[in-house]
Amino acid sequence: MRRCLVALGVAALFSCRSKSTEPLPDAKAANTPRQAIDEGTVRTMSHALLDSWDRANEEGFTRMIGAAFEQLDEQDLSSRGDLLDKLRARGERHAPPSTRTYGEEHVTISDNSAVFVGEAVEHYPSDGTGPAGDFDGWNTLVWVREGDGWKAAFWQWIKGGLDAQRAEWDSVYRDGRAFNPEPTKFLADMLKGRKPGAALDIMMGQGRNALYLASQGWHVTGIDISTEGLRQARAAADMRKLHIETINADADAWDYGVEKWDLVVMTYAGCCDARRVRTLRTSMRRGGMLVAEGVAGEKVELSALFKDGFTVVRDEIIMDLSDWGSAGGRDVAPRKLFRFAAEKR
Repeated sequence: MRRCLVALGVAALFSCRSKSTEPLPDAKAANTPRQAIDEGTVRTMSHALLDSWDRANEEGFTRMIGAAFEQLDEQDLSSRGDLLDKLRARGERHAPPSTRTYGEEHVTISDNSAVFVGEAVEHYPSDGTGPAGDFDGWNTLVWVREGDGWKAAFWQWIKGGLDAQRAEWDSVYRDGRAFNPEPTKFLADMLKGRKPGAALDIMMGQGRNALYLASQGWHVTGIDISTEGLRQARAAADMRKLHIETINADADAWDYGVEKWDLVVMTYAGCCDARRVRTLRTSMRRGGMLVAEGVAGEKVELSALFKDGFTVVRDEIIMDLSDWGSAGGRDVAPRKLFRFAAEKR
């Protein structure tokens, strides 16, 4: 949503700067004077522009961009001339073309502008200057009406997929103010009198719960995509002379194993994916417990997912202070939270 709002603001700015020019040949359906453009045409134009870039087609790319065209690639702003120089250099050295696999796409249209926002995985072949690779990212293209046709006025690219999530969470843990650094009280309450065993902390962050579990004698494995969070967890464990295993992994792709865990912890993350929860059922040993807490609006129906083969120990919606919030992770006002615990029979 934030990406779309930013793009709309840019579109409004550029629509005021439109100049008369030749119609865009790649969008003939939109070239009748004042003819309304449709979503399909915007997607076609956007894919054609990106394809021209991927193939180093300088002539085709030039036809589709306006005189004041600019690109923002992460934090690097390039002018129209800069980009054409790059295309020309790639063409002169006969660089192999890239390809894209398109994913989610959105189009917003007004009288004199159109905004395309789409995710695509870019597939780069090895061309002598670097290895082959795939990059997941979001492209925002702002199209403005120029004369009887349309031209691209602005192109923004930002990371997408796991890389973007990792960068965002690295920033969160580096800042350190969005969460309560103390262990979740509900987790501590549910483990009173329970014999320690093998524990899994899903999306462990900087390790506040994993460190607590290790201090209570649990053999802890924590997974997270945040390199910074895992670094902080390891540093804190070393300082306190505790042992935890930290794994940089995507919670949706990691192998949880079968009958491996005596405790599974999901607090303020990881509770929303029903498929993951079903996988966790088989990864737990008999007598093992799952403990989950989070914002009530993010809850899946955990009681339904654990009704067979499990005993539900706690299933409640309460008003309490969240471990994640604005005031240093300690909300100044109670929020609606869910707390859930179930034991495998």
